[in-house]
Amino acid sequence: MELQKMNGHIRDDGFDGVDAMTEHEEFLPQKDGVKKEVHFTDFEGKTSFGMSVFNLSNAIMGSGILGLAFGMANTGVVVFVVLLCCIAVMSAYSIHLLLKSAGVVGIRAYEQLGNRAFGQPGKMLAACVITIHNIGAMSTYLYIVKSELPLVIQAFLGKQVITGEWFLNGNYLIIIVSALVIFPLALMRHL
Repeated sequence: MELQKMNGHIRDDGFDGVDAMTEHEEFLPQKDGVKKEVHFTDFEGKTSFGMSVFNLSNAIMGSGILGLAFGMANTGVVVFVVLLCCIAVMSAYSIHLLLKSAGVVGIRAYEQLGNRAFGQPGKMLAACVITIHNIGAMSTYLYIVKSELPLVIQAFLGKQVITGEWFLNGNYLIIIVSALVIFPLALMRHL
């Protein structure tokens, strides 16, 4: 409600514009026989708060979980547990704020939420943060492919030492995984 008041989308007489149209009515009428274009926001979200926290935590900690042992070795067990709990609480609270603010204005995409709150600069900032996060996650996964996949292949082949074959070179494996796995997935129009 407060976000609607700040944005001027709520009136003093109690009408907030949300109940103005029923759910089955379309905002813009369309012609018969013309197929409506599908947008990302057309899909109904059925995720609970707990599943949203789990999904974001999984995305953030995916390959970063491999560095937790290094962090524990440098900070100690007690400080590490305290820091881990603090980060978990801050992550849960930030997701809570995002879901609450998205629920107030009825928006399901972070770019649209940034646009509603801060205008075009907010939309651009949200898009840039999401892009940087995705690039960072993909880079860490590719680094894991480069460093670990040659060892896995070596173990399956039963070789004791790396003798220089191309399929044991991490640089070649990054190119192969990028071309055969990541690139086709990046070409999908709808996930």
